[in-house]
Amino acid sequence: FVAVPAPSGVSVQGLLHKNNIPDAMRSDINVGQEVSVRVIGINAAAKGLSLSCLEEDVDDDAALSEFEGVDSSQWFTARVHISTDHGFLVHVQSPSGAAARGLLHKSEMQEGPGSGIEVGQELQVRVIDINH
Repeated sequence: FVAVPAPSGVSVQGLLHKNNIPDAMRSDINVGQEVSVRVIGINAAAKGLSLSCLEEDVDDDAALSEFEGVDSSQWFTARVHISTDHGFLVHVQSPSGAAARGLLHKSEMQEGPGSGIEVGQELQVRVIDINH
């Protein structure tokens, strides 16, 4: 867990999941060490944040065009970035390796939110619709 100073001066606890820390950095982090993070999710019920040390690697304009016309039965690798009441916001890996943002809606999941899926986890998803 990481203490993040809020603009009001109060510290807010945030979870920095190991999947959101670059591999090269994981063994070098120590308790009490200051690290740079970005907020990738807010859990109002738990009064906490989901954090990441990873670089934002999404270029929606370039990647979305690669998903145009793909068969809805084709599976892609996606990484969960934010958990919401509606499902999960994911970064989907295109065939060329670019990533695009997508919503994995709870109505399209075999398992609903709260079923053990975590921020940072990789999933297999299908692209059923593209919204520019």
